Amino acid sequence: MFKKLILIVLVSFFIAGNCLAQGMSPVKVTKLKVTPSSFKAGDVLTFTIEIMNTSRNTYGCVGATYFKVFLDVFNAERFHVDNWLWGTEQSLTSPLAPGEKRTITFSSKWTVPKITSDKVVFVGGGPICAPDEFNQIAHITFSQTCSYVLQLPQITTGKMLRKELKK
Repeated sequence: MFKKLILIVLVSFFIAGNCLAQGMSPVKVTKLKVTPSSFKAGDVLTFTIEIMNTSRNTYGCVGATYFKVFLDVFNAERFHVDNWLWGTEQSLTSPLAPGEKRTITFSSKWTVPKITSDKVVFVGGGPICAPDEFNQIAHITFSQTCSYVLQLPQITTGKMLRKELKK
């Protein structure tokens, strides 16, 4: 009897897990562009994200909480709130037809702060409609580099007698 009860509980968890965890959005991020491609602290950046509906069906839930394109910036490749620097999002105003590609350029611009880590990661995310739980993402990692500029000292002119150099 006890074995049957355990079996029933396990089967229930399996069925509930499959019903609750619905899957991933069919909208892929196919392009993520950061302009300019080289930047320093204080520069203003622009972001372009291209998404594509890979489903054979129209996908969309206009007005829903997560029917948006997302852009997040992290100071490490671990995409966690502890590493999150900045984020923005843009709502989509119409569903995506099967196979449709759409390009979103964010009007909000990010002013690059002084970055303390050696990397900054830009993550673009596609929209999500219920019952899906996960959106598809793409990311670009920029590694911080140091450049040294040699500054020549000013030239000082004067005169010197050559014979004073000889003994």
